[in-house]
Amino acid sequence: RSFVLAVMAANEKLDWKKMKKMLGPKSRSKGARMATADEVWDVTGCASGAVPPFGSLFVLPSEPGIGGNDVRRVHTFVDRSLQRQGDVINFNCGLRTRSIQMDVSDYLDIEKPELCDFIIDESTS
Repeated sequence: RSFVLAVMAANEKLDWKKMKKMLGPKSRSKGARMATADEVWDVTGCASGAVPPFGSLFVLPSEPGIGGNDVRRVHTFVDRSLQRQGDVINFNCGLRTRSIQMDVSDYLDIEKPELCDFIIDESTS
């Protein structure tokens, strides 16, 4: 199973139609869903809600029948609205009780996520 990390402001809601479109053909996006708490732990070593916004840190489990030594990492999507909310991003750093604040520009430079639009746009609802 493949996993992606969708980074957005905590007060926003994910638009599943937009996300599935970003994931590509139906063969890849069919069955897209939120990871279970156990899956989050297995992939990240973090509890749900404590995962930092750096998918590149997390190596995906190898898929049966796929050879080679390619390391697959969690792909990070960042909603563009994050850039509009201010100059800083606050996020948990592996624990729900600890957080980090950093400049959004620094975060984007370090992680190099795919910038896209995948939140529910309340202005058109």
